[in-house]
Amino acid sequence: MLITDSIKTEYLDNAHYDIGCAFPPAGYGKLDDIIITDGSGLVPYVLKDGELKTQEFQLTCIVTAEQDKLLQKLYAATMHPGYVDERYPVRVSWGHESARIHKACYLKAYNPPESVDYASPAILQATLTLRPI
Repeated sequence: MLITDSIKTEYLDNAHYDIGCAFPPAGYGKLDDIIITDGSGLVPYVLKDGELKTQEFQLTCIVTAEQDKLLQKLYAATMHPGYVDERYPVRVSWGHESARIHKACYLKAYNPPESVDYASPAILQATLTLRPI
């Protein structure tokens, strides 16, 4: 490839670019404002030994105390001992705006904030683990 060929090339980082979440509208709308600081596992699909595997996305977020309570409520409504209730999808999107990837997921795990540091503007950090439906 020549340098002149790459001048107008657009490189898309679909793995870690502009991550967004849309939570179920019924009572969870305030969760749409959480601040996502990091994401892992964000790939369109996973192939292993020629088979599609179930993905898991892990998002590190900064949440308010109210959002923490809502996330705990959403987790309790989704995960049950014998089944997963998929009526509360979390829609995750990432990638460049011209090639955005969208996945409907359920909240598989929620790690709430361990402690509150009121001296810091980012007082509550939590981790969400999402699996596509």
